[in-house]
Amino acid sequence: MIRYGYAFFMDNILTINYEDKPAYPILFELNFGKLADTIRTIDMTNRRFMIITDSNVGKHYLEQVKDLLLPIAKTVESYTFPAGETSKNLTTVSMCYEQLIVAGFDRNDVLVALGGGVVGDLTGFIAATYLRGVRFIQVPTSLLAMVDSSIGGKTGVDFRAYKNMVGAFHQPKLVYMN
Repeated sequence: MIRYGYAFFMDNILTINYEDKPAYPILFELNFGKLADTIRTIDMTNRRFMIITDSNVGKHYLEQVKDLLLPIAKTVESYTFPAGETSKNLTTVSMCYEQLIVAGFDRNDVLVALGGGVVGDLTGFIAATYLRGVRFIQVPTSLLAMVDSSIGGKTGVDFRAYKNMVGAFHQPKLVYMN
């Protein structure tokens, strides 16, 4: 085990610490195959999962991730929004809130950000603000999301012409990098 400032690195797991306490693990894997097993280790099974993704990533990975989560979940729902920065706004947030409310999601349930930076920022913001905070998992699918938006808990959406003007800090429970 090697200590890197605020994190510990062991094999393919980097544990991020906050105020000298473990906050969340970052797992480096070659595919999605260990996602369900990893979620089991952090005691988040038998819950409702909502996978939030965009129209580009969803067509490639949504069904695969859904199938992996089904054996450990009560239910697996999904919310797909149009890809791009123009969707990172309060209208998209409102539409996702509506789907969460209709599906009966509560504080014990889990959001999964499956995608790049826009998906991670949007999902993190929704997780921070829905019911005053629910758990979420980052599954970044772009290099930029892996090194930036999935780490550190910064979340946010654009407000009119102003980038990232509405946001919160909300740490994920897991970052699973494929």
